[in-house]
This record gives sequence, C-alpha cells and structure tokens, in this order.
Amino acid sequence: MSSSSSPMLGKKYAGCSSEERQKLRQQQIIAAGIRLFGSQGFHNSSVRAICSEAGLTSRYFYESFESTEALLIACYQQLMSGFRKELLQTLKESTDINDFINKGLYCFYREVSNPAFAQITMLEVLGISDSVDAIHMNQTRSFGLLMIDTLATSRFPASMPRARLEALGYSVCGAMAFSAIDWMKSGYKLSIDDVVANSRMILSGVVGQLGAL
Repeated sequence: MSSSSSPMLGKKYAGCSSEERQKLRQQQIIAAGIRLFGSQGFHNSSVRAICSEAGLTSRYFYESFESTEALLIACYQQLMSGFRKELLQTLKESTDINDFINKGLYCFYREVSNPAFAQITMLEVLGISDSVDAIHMNQTRSFGLLMIDTLATSRFPASMPRARLEALGYSVCGAMAFSAIDWMKSGYKLSIDDVVANSRMILSGVVGQLGAL
C-alpha cells in the first residue's frame, strides 16, 4: 500500500510519529549496546540481554538491526562521530601547532577515560568480521589523514611524498591507540596529564623531525 493511500502512516501518539518513535527506540538500543559492549564485551552480549538493558522486546531490536554485529557498528560509529565532532571543534580553537597537539591529545584521552568508548572503539571492533575490520580501518585512516592535513600546511618538506605522510599519520594513530589501551587496561593508573605528556613527546618529536617546530 502506498503512503498516500494509508491514512494511519505517520500518525502521532503522545506527540511523536511512528518514525520518531522508531528512532527513539533505535537510540535506546544503541545506548544499551554501548553499555553492554563496553562492560561485558561483544561476544557476551546477546540480543536478549541488550533488549532487557534497553527495556524493549526483541521485536524492536530487529526493527532497526539485523544482528548484534550491525548494532556494534552503529555503536562504534556513534562514538567515533561524537569524538570527531569534539576534535574538529578543538582544531578550530587551536592557535598554533603546539596548542593543537596539546588540546587534541586532551580531547582524545578525555574520550578514552570513558571505559566503554575505549573498549568498543579499540578492542571490541577487532576481528569480528571483514566488514567491521574495514569500517575500523577506514576510521583510523580518516583520523590519520586529518592529523596529517592539520599538521601539514606549509610545514612539511615539499619533496616528501603524500603516501609517506599518510603512512606516518596512520603510524602515529596506532601509537596513540596502544597508549590509550594500555592506560585503560591499567585502570587509568597514570593521570591524564601524564599520558598526554607522554604522547605529546611522541607527536612533538615527529613534527620536529619534519621541520614543523
């Protein structure tokens, strides 16, 4: 039946249309997924457990997601999108290269100080499937490119091939990720100031070698 011939389609209940209610339920499930994947892990989180956490039935889970893998992807993308938004705002507020490094690192480690963010974006997405691996790799590449493009401008030698700069960006992202995982696994033993200081030494050293400082 077409939408024009169905007077009930989009009818509002309690001020919300059916589409709006579905989006709200979807967000409830994503929020529940973040809590469970972030605390129990992907493999220990069943559809039943996620629905119980969300306060919804499995019918509503499958209304939005075909599998727990699809939900994991949605959780991952929502977390990374929020982080990217914060980071881009940080870039706008940075006054110079040193300020960008400092503010950018604090932005990153503040996100990592949320165990669910660190667990999902750095550990739970690994080895689930080829499609999840590809999404994670693309995200890592995008942050590597963002870093290089922000640091680059006219600071790097013109003779350095773009491919080498991009590979450097991915390498630095990998170093930051392992630092974050170690921090989380240690129970956040070091202060955020300490982990930022350690990573700042790495980034400043890389930038200095490329003639940025």
